[in-house]
Amino acid sequence: MTKCDGYLDRLEKGLMPICVEACSQRAIEFGDIEELRQRQGTNAVVELFQKQQSRLPRS
Repeated sequence: MTKCDGYLDRLEKGLMPICVEACSQRAIEFGDIEELRQRQGTNAVVELFQKQQSRLPRS
């Protein structure tokens, strides 16, 4: 497994990383962290999942 570096050539051409362009839900953003924080804020609200019972088959 390798870390993604497939965007460097795209950045040099003024393009966004392919994962950002391909994300149909627009869940991935890329850019200067301060600009992203201005748009999105600095805190993320994440609701915790309720603990669920095991879904393993009974033996």
